[in-house]
Amino acid sequence: MGADLEPEHEAVLLHAYFASEGEEAARRAMATFDAFKVLATMRETLWGVRAEVSGASALSPTEAAEYVDLQLDKLRESARKWAGRVDSDSRLALTLGSLFAA
Repeated sequence: MGADLEPEHEAVLLHAYFASEGEEAARRAMATFDAFKVLATMRETLWGVRAEVSGASALSPTEAAEYVDLQLDKLRESARKWAGRVDSDSRLALTLGSLFAA
């Protein structure tokens, strides 16, 4: 998926782009980036499920299952990280927390 930077490196990258607009803009950019990572990892997870179920990819069934497990772990982590940035009482945060709890 290409979103495998360490959190410190993500912060440096986003700060480089948005620092001239102020710290608040950099903070919003980080929250937006975290939300995008949830969507991107969800897409990769669903692609893996499709590959596993259909058998129509170049991956073997075992490789497809391993890919799904890897992406699901990333999805859970990105959802937890993003949900931590929004109000903990928000319905969306509670929904994400329950959907992706391990």
